[in-house]
Amino acid sequence: MNFAIIGYGTIGKTHAQVLSQLEGAALTAIATRDPAKARAAGEAYGCAWYTDYREMLKRDDLDVVTICTPAVLHLPMALDVAAAGKHCVVEKPIEIDPDRALQMIRAFEDRGLTLSVIFQHRFDPASQALKAAIDAGALGALRYGTAKTVWFRDEAYYRASVWRGAWDGDGGGALMNQAIHSIDLLQYLMGPVRAVCGRYDTLAHDIPAEDIGLALLRFESGALGVVEGMTLAWPGRPAEVAVYGQDGSAGIQDDALAYYALRKGEDAQLDALLRVGKEDGARHPSFVRQYQDVISAIREGRAPLVTGRSALHAVQIVQAIYRSSREERWVEL
Repeated sequence: MNFAIIGYGTIGKTHAQVLSQLEGAALTAIATRDPAKARAAGEAYGCAWYTDYREMLKRDDLDVVTICTPAVLHLPMALDVAAAGKHCVVEKPIEIDPDRALQMIRAFEDRGLTLSVIFQHRFDPASQALKAAIDAGALGALRYGTAKTVWFRDEAYYRASVWRGAWDGDGGGALMNQAIHSIDLLQYLMGPVRAVCGRYDTLAHDIPAEDIGLALLRFESGALGVVEGMTLAWPGRPAEVAVYGQDGSAGIQDDALAYYALRKGEDAQLDALLRVGKEDGARHPSFVRQYQDVISAIREGRAPLVTGRSALHAVQIVQAIYRSSREERWVEL
């Protein structure tokens, strides 16, 4: 399949690296507004380059377009991709506003096109093994879950782009940009969230949006949860998602299974992953697995693991936390 990329910042370069080496894919074109960056990208990957993505979308040989721009630009660009009849992969978050995200989702659904959103941590081996164990009932009924993104970003990080930490760019700060990966993985494992009670603040950086956000969650199952998302905790801690059930508990730290305990004894698959740990030497392996899933989904006429609708829930959770903080009350989703 022929892929194209819109946006060639830090994350756009990651996608270019993945697609240029991905079996079953060819990186055909890259579009970014800066002519020098566009030319450099085209020369680096031996592909066509554009400064206007709309001109790129006129190509008949493109199958899938990946959008790697600030979240506030996702909707207009995705609508153009759908109108051009191309499948689409969008970097997280799908959009900064749930209603705008639904516009995007419907544009692809109405045309029978595939839309997937990058939540690569669902494809980590530890995540997949833990999800399978939960679905098989090994941990029993889940009662509590946590998503902790206790990170640090310096002022230089935020000064590097006008979009970072801006409500009208990233759609928020530490919750929408950094913690959303852990939030998505938590709801993937625990199930949908029904209500939140949260607080956010800006305590350590000169940015409009939050550098710390905390929330209590009530899941539809009745379970409770906690979210911590921040960029002020020097030097930072490993990102962690943990689940606690009636018959067992498990925690994932920095993409690897860090611990688990099952009332009924050990699970061979989880035990193997615990011993293997992180995938040393692999380059963006979970991105590769997500793209492989997207390619297979398109060829097989099925939905990918991460659809636009399943990616929407993480944005709904974050926006509910923002609203809860502003209105000082529990917010139903």
